[in-house]
Amino acid sequence: MANLFQTIATNIRSALPRSVKAFELYAHVYPQYSFSAISALHQNEQRVTADVLSDSVLDETLDLLQQLKQNDLLQGKVWTQCKISVDADAGVTFEFAHIPLEHSHPHLFMQGIEVLAAQDLDAYDVDEDEWLAVKDMNLQAAVMAPVSVACTPQSQFAVAIDYAIGRNGIAQNTERAYEYFERLLNCEATSLAAYYNWAAMWDLNPQYVEESQIDVRTMQARAKKFDPAAQFVLGLMYQSGYQGLAANIEHAKQCYSKAAEHGFIPAQLRLDDLCVDSAGLAQD
Repeated sequence: MANLFQTIATNIRSALPRSVKAFELYAHVYPQYSFSAISALHQNEQRVTADVLSDSVLDETLDLLQQLKQNDLLQGKVWTQCKISVDADAGVTFEFAHIPLEHSHPHLFMQGIEVLAAQDLDAYDVDEDEWLAVKDMNLQAAVMAPVSVACTPQSQFAVAIDYAIGRNGIAQNTERAYEYFERLLNCEATSLAAYYNWAAMWDLNPQYVEESQIDVRTMQARAKKFDPAAQFVLGLMYQSGYQGLAANIEHAKQCYSKAAEHGFIPAQLRLDDLCVDSAGLAQD
């Protein structure tokens, strides 16, 4: 099960271009409004501040940060600003600060107006009268301990399930879930569960596997119940000789055929490919 930290981190990490070496997002998250600014370091050491994430990903991040506040995952600590840092190893760190609204400024992130010196005002476009008024109020910013998460295939699987089902504060979004499962198929550490859930999403009433690791017997049991996703995955396993199953192209064809009978298009495509390969070998 993923929490909101993991969901936010995974969404951002998955949306970043491969050319990005490191990334930072700063967010103001007040009840009245929220907005963000970003900065990314590319592989060529060029730092950019725009066009790294789509507007939809940024908007969803701000929405999830608002939910993070409502769910009180920092155990009663009040915060109004957040810095999200993504490093080259896919680690993501959240830093939080409580800066009263009267102490904040659109051009300042993770620090209040009071910390500025007179010579800094022009650089941050802060009015001198506003600066003096805040200093008279003696407002203070408070920084909380950071929270770190890792974007692993297992965490991505958990986030995909949350989107598929709609839970843990995440609205159901089957398109996003499908994207995550499809991305996992190209990962070296992918699992049968990811293949199964990707295939299950072709069904009108999918039955998901919520554990990131499942075994051959689970697939065989589901296949016996005429589950096309399980029949498709079994076909893949027989085709490649996976998890102790001896490679058997005829068994793979049978599995794909059963899945194809239920209208599962990927199984039909696999079956067609195997039939073409078999015909070619016969001619040779």
